[in-house]
Amino acid sequence: KVYKEKKAQRMQLLNNLNTITLSNDTDRAGNLFVLVIGESETRDRMQAYGFNRPTTPKLVEALKSKNNILFENAYSSWPQTVQALSYALTESNQYVKEDSNNAFSLLEVARAAGFETYWISNQRKYGMYETPITVISSTANHEVWTNGSSKMEGVFFDEELVKRFPDNLDTSKNTLIVVHLMGSHQKYKKRLPSQYFVFKNGEN
Repeated sequence: KVYKEKKAQRMQLLNNLNTITLSNDTDRAGNLFVLVIGESETRDRMQAYGFNRPTTPKLVEALKSKNNILFENAYSSWPQTVQALSYALTESNQYVKEDSNNAFSLLEVARAAGFETYWISNQRKYGMYETPITVISSTANHEVWTNGSSKMEGVFFDEELVKRFPDNLDTSKNTLIVVHLMGSHQKYKKRLPSQYFVFKNGEN
């Protein structure tokens, strides 16, 4: 019930949001933007940030290219997912005291600007901790949820989300795809295929 009421409020906000024009330049259309949201990661255990074990070798390799940037002073706005994403994906946060029910989200602004929007998640759609996020995601043009289980860990690895990407994008529009990973949530050994295990049990 609460989810339906909140979704109705979000859709009304979307209807009230004036159309945003990015540019009259038609060359701006057809671009693809992908926002990947990780979970339960800490820089304290990331090789790229100075940890003394090879925990992020691919990221370290990617950073050798000048096309990639590692933000040294970026911080989460909250330790838990719901508050952190609510602040990150809407105009409401610690510095802007906007009621979250009245705050426009990134998805809403993108849709108002003419973007085709997708929300692709490996987490649960409903639950005490999930509903505020699904209210935000509900205004996407397209929603994909791989975890229909009542359990947090679900049945798919995060790599499944790549398979759920749209095949044929409308090149007359810009497209925003938000990907929400299960990430490093417990239970850790269920987060990736066993052939990728590097460290033995008991190693920190």
